[in-house]
Amino acid sequence: MKNEVIVKYNEILESILIKYLFVEDIDEILYLATKRYEEIEKINKAKNCDDKNICNDKKKKKGKTNIDVEKEICSYTVNPNLRKALVEFYEMRESIKKPILTVGTITRLFNKLNKIAKNDNEKISILEKSIINNWQDIWELKNDNIKKADDSTQKRKNYCENVNTPTLKGQELEDTILSNNDLDKF
Repeated sequence: MKNEVIVKYNEILESILIKYLFVEDIDEILYLATKRYEEIEKINKAKNCDDKNICNDKKKKKGKTNIDVEKEICSYTVNPNLRKALVEFYEMRESIKKPILTVGTITRLFNKLNKIAKNDNEKISILEKSIINNWQDIWELKNDNIKKADDSTQKRKNYCENVNTPTLKGQELEDTILSNNDLDKF
């Protein structure tokens, strides 16, 4: 039925346009008109949801994929503390409306944990930091920041100790500066 309508529509267009355009232009216009008609039909079907398959396809894409998270976690590690941290991370992801829906996602999480952590204790610390901050991903712990801050504080202290500050105050300082007439010493 649809193809018959399209064919009749194209014949009418062709008979009208042949008077005004070249044959190459008519073919292009007919092609574009056919495409546009098909697009409009798809949009109308999606709006009305007359075709149940279209509606079901949308639900399938947005629906949850059932994976056995506990099974995946148990196959990843035997450490009960790490298992607990992974389950808590999974539950936190669900609570922030960013659930882990596929086996591939959880596998990538495990691979990333293996890359950035040396042992199970570091993995637990990384997961706990993500849980506390409601992060949907995991990142390497930054312990170097504390050491860098201590080093910069020590450098500032050493710099201040090496600066020659005058011990004179008030009028004595002013008289000394004026008498020496040399500001480079201070």
